[in-house]
Amino acid sequence: MEGLRQQKKTKCRKIILQAAQKMFFTHGYEKTTIEIISRHAGIGVGTIYNYFASKAELYVRVMSDLFEVTQISNFKKLVDNEDKSASEVIFNLLNIHIDLFAKVEKHMIKELFTVVFGNTEDCISIRERMIKLDYEFLSVLNELLCVLVEEGKLKEDFNVNECAKVVFSIIATSLFSFVYDDNSNIEEVKKMIKKQIDFAVR
Repeated sequence: MEGLRQQKKTKCRKIILQAAQKMFFTHGYEKTTIEIISRHAGIGVGTIYNYFASKAELYVRVMSDLFEVTQISNFKKLVDNEDKSASEVIFNLLNIHIDLFAKVEKHMIKELFTVVFGNTEDCISIRERMIKLDYEFLSVLNELLCVLVEEGKLKEDFNVNECAKVVFSIIATSLFSFVYDDNSNIEEVKKMIKKQIDFAVR
């Protein structure tokens, strides 16, 4: 059970993150300052720095929380349905992340990409965190594909590692295209992703 001091720290951290998310989403990364977040949270600037070393670290936490890889404790439950093909199971997993991605406004994702591909020290920190999330997602895909092989939904000699990279590339390029094409909608993107996954695991 958390002590009173720890409960207060947890609550304060949550307030900071909520205020930061709202300010980043309202003003963007560049125009949001720690002072603006401080005023919105009703917490002193110094207190925020007790929890986060910089604006970049706070931004990394806000954005990475949005795209956190869903942890699935038992992949066998996900694949334990004789009616579902391997591609349907893979798409069901991807769909969880696609729906999370689609809830974030396109302009915020564009700004995240701009920051990630910048050359400042802050940008490098953000880029490292986003790359870590990519590797976590690849690991989840690998684990799921291994279970699909074990359950007989994919052939024993199926190249799990290469397929995980292909599926990752499919979703990454499709969502990148979705963000920068103002006329695309998420349902069209989902259909395109499903079609490509069907091809990849046929």
